[in-house]
This record gives sequence, structure tokens and C-alpha cells, in this order.
Amino acid sequence: MGADTCPTSILNYSQPDLTHIGPALTLQTTDGFVQVTAQVRSATSFSDHDTTQPCHSNLCKTCWITDTEAIITRENTIHQVHGTYSCNSANVVYLIRCRKGCPKAWYIGETVQMLRQRMNEHRSTITRQDCSLPIGEHFSGHGHSASNRRVSILQGGLDDTRQCRVAGQRLIAKFRTHEDGLNQDPGFKSHDL
Repeated sequence: MGADTCPTSILNYSQPDLTHIGPALTLQTTDGFVQVTAQVRSATSFSDHDTTQPCHSNLCKTCWITDTEAIITRENTIHQVHGTYSCNSANVVYLIRCRKGCPKAWYIGETVQMLRQRMNEHRSTITRQDCSLPIGEHFSGHGHSASNRRVSILQGGLDDTRQCRVAGQRLIAKFRTHEDGLNQDPGFKSHDL
């Protein structure tokens, strides 16, 4: 993969209308999947290493659900990951999606813990079949399990809980995961502090 080409993202959704993005985006449709290839000029801050990577610890249960996409797309929304993160990264905003392609199974959360610690908590919710929480309800539902999750860090390098919450709120709004996803509320409001 060249330095000027972002990784390809395969989405199991109806065709998004991304034509307004400009000539840097190429769309191909096969068998109901949309393949989005984005060309990024080297003048941007993007590099081939901007992504979430597994930490490769033998004890880590998050490595095998880590999604290494650097470009996250949903309908008409595109988000580019800036920075290199792993299961050990803390002070991050993360995205959980369903590997089975359920279009509304998008959840954005934030944590000051290491990502793998937070994913262990989500896995516990699913194992307990705690349907009072949307992650538990979706991933313990018929035909699903904790192994159907995939996780990406959308933003990192945040300094504290407040920055994580504000960034989380912005990304919940950007991807509309409150209206059309698993987030139960629109997220943290800065005036609530």
C-alpha cells in the first residue's frame, strides 16, 4: 500500500452517497457491499501508521477484536484516525461495531482506562446478558456473542476525563449513534460540569 493511499473499508450497508466528498474518493459496489477507497495527499497529517493495533500480549482479550482501519465511514460520514493506538492506550474515544454488519450496532464510548480494561467490562456485560445496557442487549442477542464485536480508537491523546467526554460527545453527534446506534443518550454536555 502506497503512502498516499488509505486502507480500503468494506461496509455492509446500503450505498452511501459520498459523491459530495470530491475526486479523492472512489466507490465500488459488489454483492451489496460498498468498497470505499480514499486517496490522501501526503500534505495531510495522515500516515500509514495512524490506526489501532493489537498490543500482542498473550493475556489480552482485546487484540482479536481490534479493528485496524484508519478511515471509518458510515453513510455520508468519514472519520480519519490520527495517531497510533493499541489495546494499552488510555484517555481515548472508541467505537464498537458488530462484525455481522448490523448497521445500527455502532456504539461510541470514552474511557480514561486502558482500552482493554474497558473492553473487558463490555465483555462482562455481554457474558452476564445484561440487556439493560445496549451493548449487552445487542451482543447477547440471537446469533451474537462478545466475539462479534470489533473495536477501533477514534481519538486519543486526550488529557483527562473532561476531554474524553467532550470528544466522545462530538463523535456521537458526528456518527449519529444516539439517534441511529447503540448510544442511549447524546453524550456528555460540557455545561453539565
